Amino acid sequence: MVACGMQYFPPNKIWLVVLSTPLFSSSLYAAASEPVASLAPIVVQAEDEEDATENSKKYKKSKSFQATKMNIALKETPQTVTVVTQQRMQDQGLATVADVMQQVAGVSIGYNDSERPNYNVRGFAVDNIQIDGIASSYSGVSGSVIAMPVFDTAIYDHIEVLKGVNGLNTGLGEPSASINMVHKKPIQELNAQLGASYDTFDGRRFTGDISGGLLADDKLNARLIVATSDGGTGKHYYEKNTTTISGSLTSKLTDQTQLTLGIDYQDDDPHGLGGGVPIFYSDGSQTSFSSEDNFGSMNWVRWQRELQNSYVYLDHNFNDRWKAKLSFSRQDLDAFAKTSYAYNGNLNKDGTGLSYSHWASEGDLNQNTYDLTVNGLFDLFNREHQVVFGFNGWDREANEYGLTYPTYSAGNTINDIEHFYGNASPDFKPERTGVDKTTDTKMFGTFINTRWNIADQFKIFTGGRISDWETKTHNFNQGQLISTTSKQKQSSIFVPYVAATYNIFPTSTIYASYTEIFKPQSSLDANDNFLDPVTGSNTELGLKNSFFDDHLDVNAAVFYAQKDNVAEQIAGTGLNGIEARYRAVKGAKTKGFEVEELGQLTDAWTLTFGYAYNDTEDAKGKKINIANPKQTAKFNTNYQFSGDLSGLRVGGSLNWYGSSYDYINMGTRAQPNLIKAEQEDYVVASLYGAYDLNEKTRVSLNINNLFDEQYYTRIIANYKTGYMGDGRSAVVALNYKF
Repeated sequence: MVACGMQYFPPNKIWLVVLSTPLFSSSLYAAASEPVASLAPIVVQAEDEEDATENSKKYKKSKSFQATKMNIALKETPQTVTVVTQQRMQDQGLATVADVMQQVAGVSIGYNDSERPNYNVRGFAVDNIQIDGIASSYSGVSGSVIAMPVFDTAIYDHIEVLKGVNGLNTGLGEPSASINMVHKKPIQELNAQLGASYDTFDGRRFTGDISGGLLADDKLNARLIVATSDGGTGKHYYEKNTTTISGSLTSKLTDQTQLTLGIDYQDDDPHGLGGGVPIFYSDGSQTSFSSEDNFGSMNWVRWQRELQNSYVYLDHNFNDRWKAKLSFSRQDLDAFAKTSYAYNGNLNKDGTGLSYSHWASEGDLNQNTYDLTVNGLFDLFNREHQVVFGFNGWDREANEYGLTYPTYSAGNTINDIEHFYGNASPDFKPERTGVDKTTDTKMFGTFINTRWNIADQFKIFTGGRISDWETKTHNFNQGQLISTTSKQKQSSIFVPYVAATYNIFPTSTIYASYTEIFKPQSSLDANDNFLDPVTGSNTELGLKNSFFDDHLDVNAAVFYAQKDNVAEQIAGTGLNGIEARYRAVKGAKTKGFEVEELGQLTDAWTLTFGYAYNDTEDAKGKKINIANPKQTAKFNTNYQFSGDLSGLRVGGSLNWYGSSYDYINMGTRAQPNLIKAEQEDYVVASLYGAYDLNEKTRVSLNINNLFDEQYYTRIIANYKTGYMGDGRSAVVALNYKF
C-alpha cells in the first residue's frame, strides 16, 4: 500500500503482457532456425558525431533520445522536443541556461530574485533537469538556498527541451517540460579556442576550450573548458561572479566499448542580489521604476553556490543491433545566502512606508544517480521492431542548517526607498544554531518502451515504468536526532507510456501520445507535512512536417493535462519571516496548443518561430497560474552572406509575451484591499551580427532589448513586487581558434 492517501496502481496484467512481449519474442526469434524472408528495417542510430551540434553551423538537430530513450528522428518522436544548438547559442550570446530557455517557444521565465529563475511551460513550473539524459540533483528542489542554480552553457553542446511529461525516463514529472543539457565531448583532432566579451552593463566574460587526442585512434581523447563571468548586470548593487571548469576523457577500450569520465565545477559568488520593485504606492497608483532599480541589495548581500558534477559512462555495442549504456554521476551542491529585503508595508510616494527584513540560510545537497539502458532491434511477424529497457534511480541527501539572523522589527523603517541599497541596511554575521534538518530521498525504477513497426508508415509505442520512491526528514538539535518527520513512501507506481506515429506523407507525420503523471512534492502544508503527490494524466496530439530535404521542421501540437493535488501558496506565508506553506488544489487542468518552425530555408538563411497558448483552471473553473503569460510568440532569423561579404552573419529576434496579472493585497489580512496588478503584453527585440576576420578570428556584436522595453518578468503578489526584465545592453565579443 502507499502512504499519504495515495492510491495504489498495480500493474495491469494486459500491460505486463504488452511490455514483456518484445523480450520474449526477441529470444524466441533468436532460437528459430528459419530465416525471415523480408523485413522492414528500423535503423538503430549509433551515438556518434551526429549527436554533436558544434561545428554544424545549424539551428536544427535531427534526432534525440530524450522522449523515448531511443535515438530516433524528431519527426518520428511522439512528443514536442526543441533543441537549441551550439550555433544558436553562439549567435545569440546565450551564456546561461536561463538565456537559452528565454528563446524556446512556449517558455516564460519569472524570478523570485536573480538567483532563482522559474521556467514556466504549458502552465506549470519546470522541475525536471537532466545532464546527458541523467536526472540531476536539482530536479524537484525549489524554494530554498539549495534551489536550482543558473547553469553556464560553456560546457554544453546543446540544450534539449522536451514539452509535457518525461515519466518514462525519470518516473517523475510535471506536464510542463524537462531540460536536458548535453555535454561537449572530447575529439581526436586538436582544437582550441579562446573567447572574450564585454557588455555595456560592465559585464565581462572569458572562455577557453581545448580538445584533442592524447593517444592515437581514439584510445584516449581529452577536453578542458574554462569560463568566467563577472561584473555588472544592469541592476544597481548586483554583480555576477561565476567560474566554470569542465574536464572530460573518452577512451575507446575496444572497437565495441567506450569509456567516458568527466567532472564539472561551477562557483557562483555574486555580489548583491537582483530583486523585485514595488508595483503600487499606498494610494493604489502604479509606480514607474526602471530595470536598473534594485532596492534592498546591499554591498554585503551574498548568495554563494558551489556545485560539482562527476560522471562515468560506459557504452558498449554488442553488435549492429544491440547496445547498452551504463551511467553513474555524483552531484554536490554547497550554498550559503544572507540577504536584505524591502518588501514589508506599503510604499508612499515620498519614499517612506516600507520596512526591511533580513534572512540567512545554509545548506548542501548530494546525489548519486545511476542508469542502465539497453537498446536494440528484434524481429517479429516478418518486421523489425525496436525496444529499450533498463533501470535507473538516485539517492539524495539534502541538508539545511539553521542560522541566526536579525529578527524582523517594525522599527526597521526605510526613510527613502530610492536610496535603500549599498550600506543602508546593517550587515550581520550568521551563526549556526544547531537546529538542522536532513532530508533523504530515494528513487528506483525499471522501464521498457517498444516501438512496434506495424507498417512502413505506422509505428506504435507501448511502454511504462514502475517506480519506488521514498523520503523522510531527520530533525536535529545540537547534533542530536530529535524527530523524523515528513515521511512519504510510494511503491510500485506504474506510469504507462502509449503513443503512435503515422506518416501521412513522406514529409509529414501525425502522432498521439498518452502518459500518466506521478509527481512527489516538496511543498509543505500548514501542518508542516508534505502535500500528497501530484497525480493525473497527459495527452498530446500533433503534426510534424519536414521540408527542404529535412532542413526545416514545421510542427504543431495540442495538449491536455488533468492534475490533482497541485500546490498553491497560502496567502500571508512566505513573508515577514513566515516560511511559505501550500494547500492542494483539486482537479487542476491545463489545455493549449503550440506551433513551431525551426531550421533552414536555404543554406544561408535560418529561421525559427514558435507560438504557444495555454489555459489552466482549477476544479471550480478558476484561473490559476495567472502570474505567467498564457501566450508567447518567438521569432528569430539570421542570414550568412556570400561573395565579398562571405564572412558576415546577421540576425535578429522578436520575443512577444501576452499579458499576465495577479492580485496584490494593499490592505491587511483582516481588511484586505486587493488591487489587480497587470503586465500588459510586450515585445523584446534583439539584433546580432558576426564577422569572420579570417578562418581563425571572429568578432560579434549583440544588442539585447533593442528598444529598452520596461516590463515585469513576473508579478510576485506575496511581496507586492514585480521582477523587472533586463534593460537594453550591447555585447561585443572576440573569438579566436588555434
